[in-house]
Amino acid sequence: MTARIVSLLAAACLCSSLAVAEEHPAIEYRESLMTLVGANFGPMVAMLKGEIPWDDARMAAYGKDLKAVVGLDILRGFPPGSDQGETRAKPGIWENLEDFQKKLEAMQTEATKLGDTAAGADRKAIGDQIAATGETCKSCHDEYKKKTTDYMKIAGLGASDSRNHSSPAQAASISSAIQLAVTRAPCTDLPPPIIGPSRFCPPRR
Repeated sequence: MTARIVSLLAAACLCSSLAVAEEHPAIEYRESLMTLVGANFGPMVAMLKGEIPWDDARMAAYGKDLKAVVGLDILRGFPPGSDQGETRAKPGIWENLEDFQKKLEAMQTEATKLGDTAAGADRKAIGDQIAATGETCKSCHDEYKKKTTDYMKIAGLGASDSRNHSSPAQAASISSAIQLAVTRAPCTDLPPPIIGPSRFCPPRR
């Protein structure tokens, strides 16, 4: 009986491995990387919008990690052939790779600036840079990401809230940041050294 159970488990593991192998590894790479981007950029947007308490130390910590993540080779996640499978990446990425790369580099540049800006305590400067970063995300997503969710509705950007630290111009620019916050993981563990809420839970899809 035990031998049969072991055999069944081995067969299940083999089938699982084959299923994973059918998915292009680059898809998992880029989705994991973008999840990390969202896990840091999303809470920064949430602080700006007043959805979670503003904390200068936490904002700086998210900015530092965001800067580290966007410093990775993101383009590595978009090799030829990785447009097949379960992905929201549009075929246009590979048809216009040079333009896609420019947009990607623009996001990396602005997100890196955000990491540096977040280290200070100037809320206006941080808000402006969050908006600038969100604009580069939006530019790329509008052109190269399949739309499956009404992120503007989820963001509630038109709602009036006294906790909202963003200006109308900033709010218009950061709508795409909500896309990064809505990831497969329902909640994100926050850095333990920082005092404050221990988890950030973005809206469900």
